Amino acid sequence: MILRRWKGFCLAAEEEALFPQGAEMCGEVFAPLVFLVRRDPLRARGLYPIRDLSELDEPEGIGCLTPSSPAEGELAAFVRAHGAGVLNAAFSRAFSILQAWSAAKKDGLVLTLVGLGDVGGTALLALKLLGRELAKVQIFDPNRAQCQRYEMELNQVLSADGRTLPEVVICEEQDLFRCDLFAFTASRGVPGLDSKVQDVRMAQYEANRAMVGSYARMARQADFTGLFCQISDPVDHLSRSVFLQSNQKETGEFDFAGLLPEQVQGFGLGVMAARCAYYARRLGLDEDALRASPIRFGLVTVEKRGLKPRELPLEEIPKGKVKDYLLASAACFPALRAKQIDGVQFLDGGYRDNMPTGLAQKMGAEELVCVDLEGVGITLPNRTGLPTTMVRSYWELGDILHFDPDTARRNIELGYYDTLRAFGRLRGCAYAVAKNEQTAQDAAAFRQRFDAVQKAVKAKYPVTLTADLALKLANMQDAELAPLEAAAEDVGVDPTRYYTVETLAKAFLETCDRTRIDGFEPLFEGSGNAAQAAWAALLPNTFLQALVFRTLTASASTEVTEE
Repeated sequence: MILRRWKGFCLAAEEEALFPQGAEMCGEVFAPLVFLVRRDPLRARGLYPIRDLSELDEPEGIGCLTPSSPAEGELAAFVRAHGAGVLNAAFSRAFSILQAWSAAKKDGLVLTLVGLGDVGGTALLALKLLGRELAKVQIFDPNRAQCQRYEMELNQVLSADGRTLPEVVICEEQDLFRCDLFAFTASRGVPGLDSKVQDVRMAQYEANRAMVGSYARMARQADFTGLFCQISDPVDHLSRSVFLQSNQKETGEFDFAGLLPEQVQGFGLGVMAARCAYYARRLGLDEDALRASPIRFGLVTVEKRGLKPRELPLEEIPKGKVKDYLLASAACFPALRAKQIDGVQFLDGGYRDNMPTGLAQKMGAEELVCVDLEGVGITLPNRTGLPTTMVRSYWELGDILHFDPDTARRNIELGYYDTLRAFGRLRGCAYAVAKNEQTAQDAAAFRQRFDAVQKAVKAKYPVTLTADLALKLANMQDAELAPLEAAAEDVGVDPTRYYTVETLAKAFLETCDRTRIDGFEPLFEGSGNAAQAAWAALLPNTFLQALVFRTLTASASTEVTEE
């Protein structure tokens, strides 16, 4: 590990190229310590703290929320004692953000609020009354009269306890990003209650994406070092759009000279949590009916302090506390706040065990049906010895914190087919394929024809064997159908439908891009050249599609002829 001193920081990296200009040699580690890395900006964080050296090499993704094994050594001991940061040098403004965030703030914070509709107006009132850390709130809205009304009315509000409330000032467009926090609440195109739009959030997204994008580009031009707070719906989609658009040049190419991921914060989950709490209070939980049910029920939650697990059958949950413990078992921290019960804070049970087979055994289970969603947390080995059927999905099921009706419907369909497959009622790995005698015949015949086509091509053009690697990486478990399933997945065939071999083949033929695979046709006819063979080797997935297309459309004779 190479150490350098730069503007009061101790920078550490594995390679010289990561250090900024002006970084000087230093003999020993000191605080503040920042590790420099270079990772894919589209999939990795930009600047974040660590408390243990093992966190430095954690894979990016939601799995980093789970505890890691402590590292050993002098550097690890230093990190445990003083903490450290990780900076992704793939972002061109990473070092300026590091400097800005480390600088002490002498005065109160300045917040810019854009949009003074129902949401923005309510937020502004809350910020005026509760924004103890704010010195000033800058407001901006195309409706100038609305700005003037709020400026006049809210600056007449006085504190009941004598404390100073933040000043509300009208902001000009050129000053939008002269602030510490930028809050975007503007929205357009909200469908009416009588509209036939099923997914209101996505309708809003299409209308709001371009609008918020213009502000993302302003933030980029202003070299904004503060926090971009996305509040209008759909929060998650628009937050991602802000990050992406701020990091693109006018040509649309990514240069990652805009906002870091940590500079964009969506505030939708808090709203969702509050909404869930409202409906829980309004609709209630029939605890008596749950306790009277002949079906036994239990849950797992974890005490936040010390991560102590609590495995609770229903009869061990105090009367009147079932709702609280249900919320505790789903408190996916830090995305959702910990649930406090009788002075103790609890987290999602997944931080102890995502699949509590041991609890099921203690409660009298004689056979287990386990559904593995590969969620956040730890999945302990099943040591019960009980007969177990495991249900898993080949497909990504989406962000567990993204509450979208279309995604929910898709996952319900996939879950139904995954369950049938787990109990031996279906064939296929990625796709739901009928399991009967006709399928057995059709699958065997397909694989025989596919192998013949591939063998003939490889005999004349050995370089095309990379298609085997593509098939292996697809990891399809049904060997006879594996090439067809892998090709269908690549072209985007819908996995939520029920297929036969014939209908899956038809769906592939209707969906595949003929213009991409027609270029490989000479290889099958025996008239191809070295360049076409090399192209097939460089695009193994596309060539696998071509092999499947040839298998499904060619005549019985599949041999490659000699020129």
